[in-house]
Amino acid sequence: QLSLAMFDLGGSGDCGSFPVTFTAMGLPSGAEWSVGFHGSVNTTNGTTLVFSVANGSYAFSVLPPVGYLARPANGTVVVTGTSVEVPIYLYRAGGTRYPLSFSEDGLPSGIPWAVVVNGNRTNSSFPTLVLQLTNGTYNFSVVPPPYEVVSPSNGTVTISGGALTLALQFFSAHASTYPVWFVEEGLPSGTGWSVS
Repeated sequence: QLSLAMFDLGGSGDCGSFPVTFTAMGLPSGAEWSVGFHGSVNTTNGTTLVFSVANGSYAFSVLPPVGYLARPANGTVVVTGTSVEVPIYLYRAGGTRYPLSFSEDGLPSGIPWAVVVNGNRTNSSFPTLVLQLTNGTYNFSVVPPPYEVVSPSNGTVTISGGALTLALQFFSAHASTYPVWFVEEGLPSGTGWSVS
């Protein structure tokens, strides 16, 4: 039986509060998950849970859907005058799994993007998206935000007993273009020529 432990490490009483957002990656459609944080437990079947706290250190614990594991399953959040985002990666229990990380460069902070691996889509607004996979070969494709292109946009990866990281580079789809002129010299008048 799964149980959820809660701890409060005593946030300070500074004026004001700040959002701490837990975002689930790999959540099965409609499945519920919970986070214990700052003396309370919140549950949702959506992808985010948001708490509002003052500056301080707070422990958290994650209760994933039945048949799933969470990484991290618990930890500590430190709030220092700004919002905090905590990605939670959910994956099926059973079998040895290894991290497949997609690390992006080129997107502004907070812009959403996605990866589809063997038909399963995982959304992210963080620079790195991590999946936990068993050994095997997987097809992937990257879903860029509007007006962006990405390289590589698709391919295959093989997990073989260890972690793997793929680097993704995003570019604007509306990059500036400029004309290039080729001027010939020395051909008789009327002689055709071409550039390839």
